This record gives sequence, C-alpha cells and structure tokens, in this order.
Amino acid sequence: IDPVLKAISTKNYGSAKPHFTEKGYDIYEKLIKYGNAKILEKPKLKALKKGSKIMVREVPMLFNFKTNNRQFVENVVFHFDEHNKICDLSFSLSKTALNDVMGKEQWRESDRMAIIDFLEHYKTAYALERLDYIESIFSEDALIITGAYKTIPKPESPYKNNRIVQYNQYSKEEYIKRLKMLFHSKEYINLQFEKSDIRASGKDHVYGIQIKQNYFSSNYGDEGYLFLMVDLQDTSKPTIHVRTWQPDKDEKGNIYGIEDF
Repeated sequence: IDPVLKAISTKNYGSAKPHFTEKGYDIYEKLIKYGNAKILEKPKLKALKKGSKIMVREVPMLFNFKTNNRQFVENVVFHFDEHNKICDLSFSLSKTALNDVMGKEQWRESDRMAIIDFLEHYKTAYALERLDYIESIFSEDALIITGAYKTIPKPESPYKNNRIVQYNQYSKEEYIKRLKMLFHSKEYINLQFEKSDIRASGKDHVYGIQIKQNYFSSNYGDEGYLFLMVDLQDTSKPTIHVRTWQPDKDEKGNIYGIEDF
C-alpha cells in the first residue's frame, strides 16, 4: 500500500503501476480522475482474507472537483489477488451500513462479507463510471425502476416548489444507455448508503436489500430508498434481478421489498 499512497500524495501516479494488475490499474486511474484525490491521514489498515484474495481496509481519501464546491471523504478498500497485485479498488460503506450487515449474526460471515463487497462495488461503480461492471451485474431481464424529482411550473403558483416524483421503468439495455448519457453530462456522481434492512429470500444466496441512499451529482441530488434483489450464489458474479427507488416510505412505513417480487 505504501508506494501507492506515496504516488498519490506526490501526484506521481504512474509510479504505482507495478503494484497493480492491468484491470486494477485501470480502476486506479479512474479513481485518480474522479476528483483531486488527497490522502487525509496515515491509515490504520486491516487485512481480511476473501477466498484466494486479500481485502485491505481502509485508506481515508478526500475528493473535490474543479467546477463544484462539493467534496467527499471516501474510505478506499484495496483488493489484492493471489500474486499480491492490487486487482480492484472500492469505496467502503458507512459505519452504519456496515454494522447493519454485520449485525445479521444468524448468517454465515462469508455471506455477510459478500453483501458488503457487492454494495461497496455497486456504489463505487457509479462514482467511477464503470459502465462495464454495472452492465455485468444486471440480469438480462432485470426489472429496473428509477425515480427523480421534477419541477412542474404552475401559472397559479409560480413561486411555490411544485415538485413531483417521476418514475420510469427501463429494460437493461435502456438503463445502460441512459447511464452512459448521465455519466457524460455530470462531473461527478456519489452514492452514500445509510441504514439498511437486508432479508434472505426462500432461495439460497438471493437477498433483498433495502437501503437509504443519498445521491449527489454536479447538477442534481436527492435522497430516497433503494431496493435491490440480488443473487450472490457466485460472489464473483453478482446478479441484480430487481432495482427500484422511491423517495419515501408509504403510510405504513414500508418500502418495496423482497415480498413484493
């Protein structure tokens, strides 16, 4: 880790290349381009074994952007392959989200770590514009429902905040095409996950993940509840079958969940 941190601190980014696999270096370059990356403090690293790989947690980094005052602190996780090369990078979940997953003590630790790994890669893929990864994790027949706030002008109340939520349902192909346009139109996207509720389905390794999401971008932001139904039987190839979003819980305090699908 040390030579990579030195490369970032001195902005001699290419000097770290020998410590990465080809794929890992590509993700590292995306991370450097994400914002003006800065190491905040000397990290207290923790290594965890995950199959044949090692996950090293966490390096706190600050990211800020040229045309926006927004800045984010992300704890960066390094993933090493069996040859001690960095093969992947991801942004850590918040402590709240991590504790919600690890608190499911009735599940095997390997399953809990698989969920954490999946969620961290999910949020990182949107920040680093990893369209290839996002495309790989959605099933071909995935149900994808998005939502966003729209302002509707009304002549009778032009100064009121006339906002509505507009929902759209997409096929996988349509969703990926839309994401590609969004990535081109925004300087940054950042997802922050808060409190979550995760339930196992009747099928092995299929989980329903309900999680509070704060969405930030250079020209839009919102908060709401994300639901993902994901198959983690093959942890190297997670598969999302359902993805929904809604701004609030219903009158009974519920959001979309695994029982709805």
